[in-house]
Amino acid sequence: MLFELFQARFVFLNAALISATALVVALGAQYFYNIQPCELCVWQRWPYAAALLLSLAGFFVMLAYRRALLLLLALAFAAGAGLAFFHVGVEQHWWQGLAGCVGNISAAENATQLLNEIMGQMNIIRCDEVNWAFAGISMTVWNTALSVVLCLYALASWGRYDNR
Repeated sequence: MLFELFQARFVFLNAALISATALVVALGAQYFYNIQPCELCVWQRWPYAAALLLSLAGFFVMLAYRRALLLLLALAFAAGAGLAFFHVGVEQHWWQGLAGCVGNISAAENATQLLNEIMGQMNIIRCDEVNWAFAGISMTVWNTALSVVLCLYALASWGRYDNR
C-alpha cells in the first residue's frame, strides 16, 4: 500500500514538475527574452496550468482518488496536444487560424477610421508565423510532442493502478 502511494505520487510529481517547467519556459521567453506569444500560444498555457493544479491535487489527496485525477490529467494533456496541433496546422498553413491571430480590417468609412483600425492591430502577433524554433522545429511542434507524451504517460499510469 505504501509503495503504491509512492508510485502514484511520483507520477503526479513528474507531471507537476514538467507542467510547471513548461509554464516557466513560456513565461520566461515572453518576459525575459521578449518573445511575444500569439493568441494560440497563450491558449496552450491553460492545459499546463490545469495539469499543474490536478497534479498537485493528486500528490496531496488520498490514494482512492488517484485514478480519477490521472484520467483528468490525461484529458488536460490531450486538450493541450489538440490545441498545439491546431497551432501547428496554422503555422504550416494547413488551415486558417483564429480571427484574433491575423487581425481583421473592416470596410472603414473614412481614412481616420481605417488608420485607427490599422494602429489597433500593430501589436497583433500572428499565429501563422513561427516566432521561435529550436533545432529547426517550432515550439508548437515541440509542445504537441510533449503534450502527447504526457497524455500517454498519464493514461499508462491510469491503466496501471486498479481501484482498490
